[in-house]
Amino acid sequence: MRKLWAVKETDPVISVMRILAKGPHIVAVLSSDGRQLKGILSQGQIFQQISKQWIEFKRDVSVQTLRRLGFIKFPVKQISFQTTAHEAFGLMAKYQLSGLAVVNEEGKLVHNTSATDIKLWLKASESLEATIEDFLIAVRKDSHSSKEQFPVSSVDEKAGLAKMIAKLRVTKYHRMWIVDDDHKPSGVFAITDLFAFITDQTNLSMKKIITFLDTKVLFIVLFI
Repeated sequence: MRKLWAVKETDPVISVMRILAKGPHIVAVLSSDGRQLKGILSQGQIFQQISKQWIEFKRDVSVQTLRRLGFIKFPVKQISFQTTAHEAFGLMAKYQLSGLAVVNEEGKLVHNTSATDIKLWLKASESLEATIEDFLIAVRKDSHSSKEQFPVSSVDEKAGLAKMIAKLRVTKYHRMWIVDDDHKPSGVFAITDLFAFITDQTNLSMKKIITFLDTKVLFIVLFI
């Protein structure tokens, strides 16, 4: 059973982000005395607030810098588009990953698996013996989700953090794939990595972001 992490309503938002950076997707918000549950904050809700702040933040961070600091993971776990869905999800479970890069016969990134696809499968009739490409196209089409429009989200190695945040916000994915000049996956950057980077870099001159991080959790609960 997973631990339910909690903060108090008087704690700053950065305390929530430090928890989310470790992997949990939700954090409980308790009253100042710790006796009452005031609400639940999700990874997605905090990310949406951060992405709004970042629009006004003029400083960018390159992919190369994020990779050097260890916030971009590489090499990436990838599978062929001809791999069966059953095998693909088995690999996700084996390596405890929430997503895999799916590449074509040339090794180019064409799709992205996610834990959400498993949830979609529970509502669909698609066989797990189908290729992962056919499976993803089928279950996402039935769900009418943003992932049907954006089968995968990626940026090239010359991009910066601002572009990754903007694309994550539009596509609603939890991770961004980094691709080389041949469109082959060379790294991955998740929302948890973003939280880890921001909470580790509060000494930088990120005034707007830091102002948000100092906001009391109660304010976020009330206005999200």
